[in-house]
Amino acid sequence: MTWILRQVWWQWDATASDDVFSQIYHWFNLAESAAWFIFGGMVVRRWSTGRRSSLELFYAMAFVVFGITDTIEAWQQLTALILFKLSNLVVLFTLRRRVMRSYPEAKLF
Repeated sequence: MTWILRQVWWQWDATASDDVFSQIYHWFNLAESAAWFIFGGMVVRRWSTGRRSSLELFYAMAFVVFGITDTIEAWQQLTALILFKLSNLVVLFTLRRRVMRSYPEAKLF
């Protein structure tokens, strides 16, 4: 059973420049990770000025962790990584729902 958690489904190969899917997948994940880091920074900035919810730092950390997983995914996709990302996504949505109660005017983050 542990072999499936270590199963590699895709791996970045910089020498395979003719593999269009790998090129797009790699750079998309890097761009997506940058977006998650930016969202995390925006939450920290909002928290530093308003401090309406004590959960905001955990919310920001969940964004950063998701960005880190996307950075890892840009080089290798593993079953364990995908499962971790899914659990982090559940945490993100849960924290978002709770934090956004403190910011009813906010729509994005």
